[in-house]
Amino acid sequence: MGHARGVLLLAIRQAGLELVELRPNEVKKSLTGHGHATKAQMQAAVQAAFGLAEPPQPPDVADAIAIALCGVRRSAWGVASRGGGAPDARGMLMAQRRPPRSRRRAPDQD
Repeated sequence: MGHARGVLLLAIRQAGLELVELRPNEVKKSLTGHGHATKAQMQAAVQAAFGLAEPPQPPDVADAIAIALCGVRRSAWGVASRGGGAPDARGMLMAQRRPPRSRRRAPDQD
């Protein structure tokens, strides 16, 4: 698992994407209102949020959709990504395009 995560982190960096880490309880709270939702509750929440006839199967699909939805909501609300420290292996990852860096010129000195 650690090797796969390392490859993902490298690919995200090389693609110029920003890494946003979402903790499982943050994703669960975003969709269900509490951070200790079960897999079945997450499936039901994704089903309700998107008006699906059936809950997403397998449960990992619901998790992936929930991560994406939480990330979109964070972006829409302008919540800053967490910075500093080593990434937590239990956290969920999402990458998004970085805004272009401004290229400010130093003021001319007379």
